Formats: sequence, C-alpha cells, structure tokens
Amino acid sequence: MTNVPMHEGHTPGPATRNGSKAGAIVALVLGILLALVGVGGIIGGTASAAVLNHQGGDGYLTAPTRSFSTTSYALISPPAQINVTDVPFDVGRLRFTAESTAPGGDVFIGIGPKAEVQKYLVGVHTSEITDVRISPFRVQYRDTFGSEAPVSGSSKVTIGGDPR
Repeated sequence: MTNVPMHEGHTPGPATRNGSKAGAIVALVLGILLALVGVGGIIGGTASAAVLNHQGGDGYLTAPTRSFSTTSYALISPPAQINVTDVPFDVGRLRFTAESTAPGGDVFIGIGPKAEVQKYLVGVHTSEITDVRISPFRVQYRDTFGSEAPVSGSSKVTIGGDPR
C-alpha cells in the first residue's frame, strides 16, 4: 500500500466521481444527438430508395397502370386542388398518359378550370369518377347523359408540364 500525501481540504475520492459523472452526462447527450442525426439519415435514405425504386429511366415517378372503362364519350375526375405556388423550390413536373384499348379509338386529355371543362362538355355523355378503391382495384362512376360528341383526338396522348 502506498502512502498518498494528503493536503489540507482535499479528498481524492469525491472529486474523481464528480468528474466522471459530468463526463458521462456529456457523453450521453452527445450520443443522443448523434443517434437522432443517424435516425434522420436512415429515414431520408429509405425515402430516397423508395422514390428511386418507382422512378423510370425518363426521370418520372410511375404508378401502376390501371384500366378505366366507360361507354360514355368522356371520363372525368373530380377537381383536384394543386396549390404549389408557395413552395420555394421546383416540385417537379406532371405527366399523364392515356391510351385507347379500342382499335382505332380516340383519346383526348383536357385539364383546366372546372367551369371551363363543364362548359366544354355541355351536352356530352360523361362519366365522372366518384370513388376509386386501390386493393382490389375498383372504380365507381356517375353518368351524365347527353347526345353530343366531344372533339376527337388521337389513339394515344401524353401531356406534361409544371404544376405551377
């Protein structure tokens, strides 16, 4: 056993323990902060992988192809609210593709303000999508009967643009 000289007012035991408590608390706080950064990186990486998994070679995200069928001249969807004017960065571009399954069938895609679309389709037999179920895929329609035909198009249409 060695003799450690004792100085007046100094006890080696408690000072050593207080120093290790402070170090342990600092290490714990730093460890928690680093873990939060790591979790954020894992979430971001997972989201990026999911997006890239659905991105085609042309850079667009794709959804599974679904068939909509109606005997009317026009198939319309409920109005969509796309409000991206307050986003300070480029959100992306939209692209819709439609193709007629009938031999020689025509397709026309129109996007516009609700009042203008309704004006364009006055007197045209239309089917409006009222409900879509994903699994299993089912669509419900509401028909509005008319006798006029809309302007004809081509058998395949692709449109795209900036949603702003």
